[in-house]
Amino acid sequence: MNNSYIIPLFIAGTLIIILFACSLIAFLIVHKQKQQAFQNEILQTRIEVQEHAMIGISKEIHDNIGQLLGLAHMNIKAGINCCTDSKQAKLLTNANELLEKAVNDSRNISHSLNSDIIKKMGLATILKNELDYITLSQDIKCYFETVGAPFSLTPEKELLVYRIAQEAIRNSIKYSQATLLTVSLQYNIKSNFKMVICDNGIGFDVNKTLASGGGIGLINMRERASLLNGTLDIHASIPKGCTITLNANIDNGRNITDKNSNS
Repeated sequence: MNNSYIIPLFIAGTLIIILFACSLIAFLIVHKQKQQAFQNEILQTRIEVQEHAMIGISKEIHDNIGQLLGLAHMNIKAGINCCTDSKQAKLLTNANELLEKAVNDSRNISHSLNSDIIKKMGLATILKNELDYITLSQDIKCYFETVGAPFSLTPEKELLVYRIAQEAIRNSIKYSQATLLTVSLQYNIKSNFKMVICDNGIGFDVNKTLASGGGIGLINMRERASLLNGTLDIHASIPKGCTITLNANIDNGRNITDKNSNS
């Protein structure tokens, strides 16, 4: 074949191969993006179902259990006022104090489950209130801090962050035997948000926990972090405690001070 035909054919063939390769790469990228979007949609739906269920439980606690405990509290209080026997009065007083604690506990549980209340109160307020309550009711000292100029997150994103914090705090109280727990919300430039939760407990082996089929809470935290387009790093070692760090770039972040000054 004449060389004058071979060179153009070679160039044309090369261009076709390059175009095919580029098309294949583009297809794979788009397919991966669609697959990721689909997985996020499924995850978002599952979390919404969980939130809906927790709202229902919260209302049941508030409307039924809370009211019954409140009525019992009032009746015992009335019994104390009518009681003439000092020993019986003391027993009733002790029972009344325990019942009052149960009323407060049920109210706090109801609030922590209800996403509407969480969205209304805001991330920092609800976290500080929860840590203050834990300090009073548990043998663990809790500290809360904010670093930098706070900017607002959407209520949905604040709820995701709160559920991550809630799971980490619950695990620390239940398993770590910690005496100190710190939660830090850090607001950096360019809408970079970080939450660090640290305890001085006994620690655990993260890989071993996940490999053994445990660590459902850890998986749930990472799933919620992915919905924030963020990362969740878990650093734990025996017996050096645990540090959980959430990093997220909140593209809708707005300085709270600026927002208030403009209103």
